[in-house]
Amino acid sequence: MSGKRNEAKTYAEQLNALWDAVLEDLNSMSERDALDGEDPAQISVRSRKRLERVVVEAGRRRMAAAKHTLNCLARVSPSTYRVPSLPEAREYITKIIRNSRYTLAARQLEELSEEEILRLYRQLQELEAENSKSGQ
Repeated sequence: MSGKRNEAKTYAEQLNALWDAVLEDLNSMSERDALDGEDPAQISVRSRKRLERVVVEAGRRRMAAAKHTLNCLARVSPSTYRVPSLPEAREYITKIIRNSRYTLAARQLEELSEEEILRLYRQLQELEAENSKSGQ
């Protein structure tokens, strides 16, 4: 086990040394060499356009995630879903953990925050609903 820690530490040290060398090279370069002969204004325009595309893509992904969440919520009718108490959620999750149809990460329920427990409860409820609809 300690061999892996030493390897990881060595890798981290190597990575840090690489970054130090890159930064040292950049700091020692003239602006002209660092820009590789490109016009700073063109680099700025290109970077701004790239950043705008990234912002648009991030917004598109957030919207897709929100739509997915709404679709999931629409599948669970309000009359059948209620927010459980924390002990109820813990008990349900414990029951599911013991069920061989599901595999959950090996974490103790005591380690999870209340928010994580309730989120996990909702996810498991959705899985159960989908499984019962598909007849599994």
